[in-house]
Amino acid sequence: MSAKFWEFFLRFSGVATLLGPLPSMISPVSGTLLTLKLDISSVNGLAPVIGHWGIMIVGIGVLIFLSASQKEIRKTTLLYAIAEKVYMVSGGVYTLITLPEVGMNFIPVIISDTIQIIGFTLYFAFEKRRQQKHKSRLVVAQ
Repeated sequence: MSAKFWEFFLRFSGVATLLGPLPSMISPVSGTLLTLKLDISSVNGLAPVIGHWGIMIVGIGVLIFLSASQKEIRKTTLLYAIAEKVYMVSGGVYTLITLPEVGMNFIPVIISDTIQIIGFTLYFAFEKRRQQKHKSRLVVAQ
């Protein structure tokens, strides 16, 4: 796949990642109610944790977006994003199984993050293949 495709995919993935938790970052109580249909207003002290989660995921989204044009941060950003997204998908599936009425709200996150996990993994596979072809061309040229 071409470099242009990966730039587009990373930009799109970055925007998708940062938009989801943005309401929870800005206003943890009403943002979580809006995006996940979870009312955390009765759980004292949870708002700062949700706000922190929101700003961390928004930050990952910004880094994914920036990694489209800055190759020097791409590898570490995507490795961390894969780890975070595997954790989120696992938690979403677990919640879907154990609390279906709550887990239903995680379906868009599960789908989006799964697509991104697959895409980022394919990026590494294609990049490794491209590097191997480049090395073999150098050996033949010498």
